[in-house]
Amino acid sequence: MPLVGIANENEFYSDYYLDAVLTQDLKNLSKNWGSDTDKTPDRLLASLRAEYFRLQDKLERISIDTEKLELQSNFCQKLLEILGYSYQPQVKVLDEDYLLPIAVEVTRSNGTPLLWVVEGVNLGDNLGILANSVQFPDGEIGTDTLEDILNDRIFTIAEPPRWVILMSVDSIALIDRAKWNSSRLLRFDLGELFRENDPNALLAAATLLHREHTCPSEGTALLDRLDE
Repeated sequence: MPLVGIANENEFYSDYYLDAVLTQDLKNLSKNWGSDTDKTPDRLLASLRAEYFRLQDKLERISIDTEKLELQSNFCQKLLEILGYSYQPQVKVLDEDYLLPIAVEVTRSNGTPLLWVVEGVNLGDNLGILANSVQFPDGEIGTDTLEDILNDRIFTIAEPPRWVILMSVDSIALIDRAKWNSSRLLRFDLGELFRENDPNALLAAATLLHREHTCPSEGTALLDRLDE
């Protein structure tokens, strides 16, 4: 049965595996999260449900971009910390002095990037537009879409991150550089996930996006083991 709110675009994993097998595999893995079931990442993610819809209501009544971005960033910080990431916004200088604001960076032992979280305004179809100018230090973003930025900016630097998580208040996209040439990605629709409140879908989202499963402190990443 398909997982509500999770789109397996261009078969990031095989459709059969994601729909028929993954949930049971994740239930077995989640036993490692400890005995306090109220504080597991999936339960903590579910606990943001009411706050999420209050936030969406506020955003509909606000027209000032800086205020919208601040509200979204506060929520994204809570969500990312539940997923094991340290929210530390910074600006990366890419090739040709292109400035890219990121919310999270996880590095390899040699200091090169392994994962970046890029916060946008709306991912939308074809990954949408990255953001409005209030996110950028120079106030200019041109017409670059997230796909443009991934293809022409992030994945072309000398030592690019393997993983990129793109997120807005509407959705999250998990991208593996090794699969990106085929436009394969996992997309998580936050509105649908919180609206349906399906335990299996929330478990899958929390597990697949968690830092210990993309960038573990030791051993092979869970997402690679699932591929195998």
